[in-house]
Amino acid sequence: MEFPTQKPRSVCGHCDKDLSKTQYYMHKRLYFANGDWVRESKRDQTDAVQDSVASSQDHGQDHTGESNEPWKLEDQEETWEGKIEEEEMHLLLDDPEKESIPKIPDMNPPSDAKDKAHSEIRISNVVSTMNGGPLNVTSPSTPLSNGDGLAPRDRILMAAINGVSRQITALQREMNQNLDELNQAAASGQALLVSMDERLTALGRNRSSGPEGKRKRRAQCPKLAESVRRLHNSKTNDRRYDPEETISSRHNEAVTTHLVDTLAGNPDWRTLRTDLIVSACKTYYATVRRNFCYGQPEFEHLGTARKSSARSRQRRQRLLATRQSVLVPDEVEFWSGTTIDMMSDEEDGTSEGLFGWIVRPPSFRSQELSDLCAKLQTRLEADKKHARGHRRLYTGADSDRLPPRSYNPENAKKHFKPEISP
Repeated sequence: MEFPTQKPRSVCGHCDKDLSKTQYYMHKRLYFANGDWVRESKRDQTDAVQDSVASSQDHGQDHTGESNEPWKLEDQEETWEGKIEEEEMHLLLDDPEKESIPKIPDMNPPSDAKDKAHSEIRISNVVSTMNGGPLNVTSPSTPLSNGDGLAPRDRILMAAINGVSRQITALQREMNQNLDELNQAAASGQALLVSMDERLTALGRNRSSGPEGKRKRRAQCPKLAESVRRLHNSKTNDRRYDPEETISSRHNEAVTTHLVDTLAGNPDWRTLRTDLIVSACKTYYATVRRNFCYGQPEFEHLGTARKSSARSRQRRQRLLATRQSVLVPDEVEFWSGTTIDMMSDEEDGTSEGLFGWIVRPPSFRSQELSDLCAKLQTRLEADKKHARGHRRLYTGADSDRLPPRSYNPENAKKHFKPEISP
């Protein structure tokens, strides 16, 4: 049986030992940088010799490296297997076509015991973190030690764990930054929600049905509103509101100032407060602005519906006033509390070739109130004082108006149908 020949060995500039090619290339990757070898400290060399002696004694060798035990075939086979592994590693390093071992960053070994103790790391902590443990790990401030007591594979593993721990720390820092940004955005959104809730609460309070929640009209005096309208539309007035601009624009503010000064100098309004005149001017600007918007093609249908609604409301108000004038004492109690919402709509139209007002009674009005309204209407048509030039046509369907939201509960029992009572 032929034994494999001893492979040539090389002296390592780091530890001054004869190493195989595989060990030499591994040491060169770990301790050779920028053209110089990183020398091993004397204390590490002494520890290495003691470890070598202790290892040789454990395996039955003396200090010369010769074995005191008889030669066995099993030991030689283990030696062959180790050499074959070294040759395979050498071929792997020398073959450029195969994947090269990743280059390990240069890490200087600690020079004293303090640096060595500072560079130690618990591998179990890193492994537990990689298996789903807590993320708040802190990477060592100094690189992991490449202690000579570790095998090359262990050094590679330690270097890989060091890199993974640094990546985990960078990932943790980025996640913490993202969490801080999310917390700030959530705080801003919470503050915005609180502000909106306060505004909605105030808006609901202002629109409550109580007397204190009703919106006050700006022009408290109809005569003042009429004076503002006549002055604004007079031919001698060359300053008029521009509906395409806001009330706070420079032009419209100048128009308001002109109208206020002119009315304040009028003897009829000299004693009136200036703020009331300003309020009347702003109210008339709102009318000019609304008419302008309804005159646009896209809002023309809204203007037509608004005019029709205002005309119908005016007719129902007139109908309520005239019917109240012909009430008899026995009917006053039942009629009390009746509003214009309970009157029929009168719309212009034709029926069977006749032109007149098509009557459309509200669908929610009770039958008793409808009978009373018909009786009062008969009295009006028989009285020459209330005779009118139009004809009422009772051919229309019931009105599609919704019942009023607020109504006296006691009167609602008499005026509304039981199933539609508000």
